[in-house]
Amino acid sequence: MLTEKPAGVDLLAIVLLINGIFSFFSGLDSLYFASFLSSVVPINTAVPGIVEATAQYVAIWGSIILAIGIGSFLVAYGLFYGRSWGWSGAMALAIIGIVIPIMNIIVGYWPSVFTILLSVLIIYYLTRQEVRLYFGRKISAPSQT
Repeated sequence: MLTEKPAGVDLLAIVLLINGIFSFFSGLDSLYFASFLSSVVPINTAVPGIVEATAQYVAIWGSIILAIGIGSFLVAYGLFYGRSWGWSGAMALAIIGIVIPIMNIIVGYWPSVFTILLSVLIIYYLTRQEVRLYFGRKISAPSQT
């Protein structure tokens, strides 16, 4: 492991910390909204079952976003202190940051393209040699054929 932290590791940790804050509160907000839907709205509904299904869908996504927020806090800590698992977690979050926006784009939310671009940049940064070495990740030698 290198002793000097590469430029950008702290910036990436701060980005993940900010993302964690927004994801955490967004997940909580979704869970509160799902609770509201399942307890108050079904009293007067024209289409039985639709509100309950929507509440379940919102609760599932809220839970996922809440978990991503908590994960972002943990990964930011790992990046700040140069932990190997911080690198792995950042890679996992970047991959999630590609998959979920693709689903958003499929349903027509095009601004998610920017999230995909940011996630690709994060993966590129994390795979640079000096960053991999700092986090104790092995660098594979090119194969000789």
